Amino acid sequence: MKYEEKASSIHFVLIITISSTPTRKRTSSTTPTTSNKSSDITITITAANKRNHHHRHRLQHNEQQQKAQQVQQHAERGAYLQQGAHHAEEPCQQEWERVTRELEQAFSDIGCAYLTGHGVPDHLINEMLSTGVAFFKQQEEVKNRWSKDTNMHGYLSINSERYAGAGPELHESFLFKPDSYNSCDEEAPPFMTPLMTVHEFCLTLSRRLMTCLALSVGKNRDHFVNMHLDSGTKNSLSTYRLNYYPLASGGREDTTGFGAHVDYSTITLIYSNDSEGLQVRDSAGRWIDVKCVPGTIILLAGEFLHFHSYKRFRPAMHRVVLPSEHQPRRPHRCTLIWFEHADSHQPMWPTSEDPTQPAPPGVKDFLMEKTTTAVKAVSRN
Repeated sequence: MKYEEKASSIHFVLIITISSTPTRKRTSSTTPTTSNKSSDITITITAANKRNHHHRHRLQHNEQQQKAQQVQQHAERGAYLQQGAHHAEEPCQQEWERVTRELEQAFSDIGCAYLTGHGVPDHLINEMLSTGVAFFKQQEEVKNRWSKDTNMHGYLSINSERYAGAGPELHESFLFKPDSYNSCDEEAPPFMTPLMTVHEFCLTLSRRLMTCLALSVGKNRDHFVNMHLDSGTKNSLSTYRLNYYPLASGGREDTTGFGAHVDYSTITLIYSNDSEGLQVRDSAGRWIDVKCVPGTIILLAGEFLHFHSYKRFRPAMHRVVLPSEHQPRRPHRCTLIWFEHADSHQPMWPTSEDPTQPAPPGVKDFLMEKTTTAVKAVSRN
C-alpha cells in the first residue's frame, strides 16, 4: 500500500490496548488473580468496525507476500521521501475523538498500548532494525569507534549501565539524536541513513499523539504540542536509542536484558523486530508479556506525561527479560526507541499553587541529574 493511501485513511492510528485479563469486550481493567508468573497479554481492539477489521487482516501478511512487495516498496521509497510525512492528510474530528478515548483508556490502565495505522512503512522499520543488528554483530573494537561521549551519545557495551538494585543487564546500546551525525559523513554509524527517513514519520506521529493526549486531559489541543516546540530541531532533548539483546549463556533463565524502570519522557515509541522479551507491570504488580504484533509500534507513557496529567496516566513500568541460549527463540531482539521529551525549560511537573513549595526542575536539569546518577552507579560496579 502506498504511503499516500495509508496517510489519507480515515483510521490514522488504531489503539490496541494491553490487558492482563482475557476479554473480547471493551471494558475497564479488572483485578487479576495473584501470581508470580508473567501473564500473556490480551489484545483488545477498542474500536471495531469494518475498516478496523480490514486493517487487522492487513497485519497478517505472511513472509512470502512481504517478499513479493519488496521490489515495489524500494521503487516507492523515493516517493515517500518526496511526499514527506508532514504532508499527510490531517484526520477528521471524529478520528481525533476516537483516538483520544482509546489513548485515555490505555494510559489510565497500564500506560502501554500498541499503535497500528501509524503511517510508518513497515519496510523502513525493518531496514532500520536489520542495519542495527548488523552493526552490533561487528567486532567490539569496531563498535568502540563510537563509544559514548560526554553528551551521552554513542555506543554502550554490555554491562556498562544498570538501574539501581538491578543485576547485570545483557544489552548493547547506541544513543543518538537525529543531528548527532550527518548521514553522509563517513564517521556516521551505518544505520543513520534509514533512521533519517523513519524520523520524519516519527515526528508526525508524535505530534498527533500529543494532540490526542491534550484532549484526553481536557486541555486545548495544542497544550502538549506547545511544550514540545523544539521537537525536530537541534535544541530538542528527544533521543533515539538502539538496543540489541544477545542470547543469555550458561543455561541461565530469565536473564535481565534491561532492568525494571519507567521512562522520563512524555511518550516513548518502540519499534521492534519479531523477538519478544518486553514486559510491563500492571496495577497488581504482575509482569505482563508484550507479545509481538506485526505492523505495530509500542507506545509507553513516561513520567513527564504522568505528572502533567496530574497522575491520571500511569507511567509504564517495564523491563526486558530474555531466555537462555538453550531455549527456543527468534533472532536476537533489536529495538529502536524514540524518547519524546518536552523542551528543556519546561517544568518536569506542574508548579504548585503553594508558594512554600520549591519550583519544579526543568526537564533538562531533571534528565541530567538522572543520567549522571546512572553513570556514577555504573562506575562503582
